[in-house]
Amino acid sequence: MKKIISALAKAICYTLLFVVGQIFAAFVSAAAYAVWASIGPFNAQGVSPDFDLLLQATMDFTLRYATMIGTAGGACALFVLWAFFRIRGKRLAVETGWRPNGARQNLRAALCGACCAFAVCAAMQMLPIPESMLQSYEEASAEALGAYHPLIFACTVFLAPVMEEVIFRGLVYTRLRQAMPQWIAMLLSALLFGLMHGDPLWIAYAFLLGCVMAFIYEKSGSLWGSILFHGVFNLFGSYVPIPLEGASAAGIALLAISLLGGAVLLWRMRAAAKTPCVSTEA
Repeated sequence: MKKIISALAKAICYTLLFVVGQIFAAFVSAAAYAVWASIGPFNAQGVSPDFDLLLQATMDFTLRYATMIGTAGGACALFVLWAFFRIRGKRLAVETGWRPNGARQNLRAALCGACCAFAVCAAMQMLPIPESMLQSYEEASAEALGAYHPLIFACTVFLAPVMEEVIFRGLVYTRLRQAMPQWIAMLLSALLFGLMHGDPLWIAYAFLLGCVMAFIYEKSGSLWGSILFHGVFNLFGSYVPIPLEGASAAGIALLAISLLGGAVLLWRMRAAAKTPCVSTEA
């Protein structure tokens, strides 16, 4: 029991560190923008800007660049973790299982990410999801991505997957995996990962994807597998339009093919599984 409590405490601490990093980045970004937005009117007119207008402009700024700010927060959390392990004579890359992986396993993980992106898209078009939830999800997605920008693209497809996988698979999952059965560790780490996404629909499918990524991490023997899955999922889910309308024959076919393809790829990853990459760090 003591080992389980210790693992849970570590998993929660790593998750909270990630949250605190994002809050810190949001606060610094908002404060810097507010100061910058105040200097112009003050220099031009000698008066302070209207507080309500400044507050609204600051909120709009943080929402418009939420993805970049969140990625900066993740970078802060990773820096703290790097320093923490360095002080203890450990290497963060080693402790999170970030080691070379077979090309075939990496390819399977990436293709599985594309299959899951298509499956989620088709399922959301076909399931009887309340209109209010869909609207909230679309607004949250639009705010997270904003207009196309190379930095937002890089954060969504490359940087955020690396940071989130280091935290939620490399640290949270491995610490839970040391103290409990694999399936329970997968569920708990996926739950923490899902709750990080805020919107109800995001939470729902992020939880399912968290289970898949923990499985891929376990069976591929490297953090690279889950990173590639995550990045490809974000790429197809965010930037590849899939024109479906309701429960059409095309949507049903896409859902069935995607689920079948993803299941086959996961089965092949399991058949070719390497030594589990669970850290020995207590």
